[in-house]
Amino acid sequence: MGLFSIFRGKANQQGHNDQYGVEALQRQTAAADKEIETLQKADEKFKADENLDARIQVYERVLNKRTNWNSFNKCMSLAEMYVKAGKHNTAWTYLNQVLIWFSDPQGPVGDLSKVRKLQFKILKSEGKNADAFSTLVLAYFLSAYTASGVVIFNKEKFLKEVKTTAKAMNLTDQALTSFTDGLEKLLKRKRISEKEAQEYCAQFLKKNA
Repeated sequence: MGLFSIFRGKANQQGHNDQYGVEALQRQTAAADKEIETLQKADEKFKADENLDARIQVYERVLNKRTNWNSFNKCMSLAEMYVKAGKHNTAWTYLNQVLIWFSDPQGPVGDLSKVRKLQFKILKSEGKNADAFSTLVLAYFLSAYTASGVVIFNKEKFLKEVKTTAKAMNLTDQALTSFTDGLEKLLKRKRISEKEAQEYCAQFLKKNA
């Protein structure tokens, strides 16, 4: 076999591989479109009949396949449905799974602070105030560090959201303000870990709650 024949054979093989890749991508896209359409139909049906359990079943059937298109927002929609249906344990387990799925740097992107905020909502509704307080802190921790390196911590918004929980724990305004100021300084001084945020919170609650 001549040199040009070898090159021609490799080129043909590459062409076959490229064609296979295109066809595989087309199949994946078509399957994704069908699944998204299935969820949209479930949403429309829910608007008409308000059958939440039926909508949940459709979302579970589609999202539990874990296909490549799965979006963070759709997963959060399912978690919110669980909460609305009063299935707090199921919601909690699912949210922890969402944290794992979307924490992978090589995987799809999601705003994980929304996971913690929904968990905060669950804990607050169950009267688990200390856990709710800590979970809200983690929500703000997760949204603090931006890709550009700028630290964002909205103290006023945090204080507003935690107000009812803090009151139920008999935390004074002075103690809460001191905690919030300290958290802001901690976040801005260096890039801390989730564990460090948890420890800071735990120390505060041990002294004040």
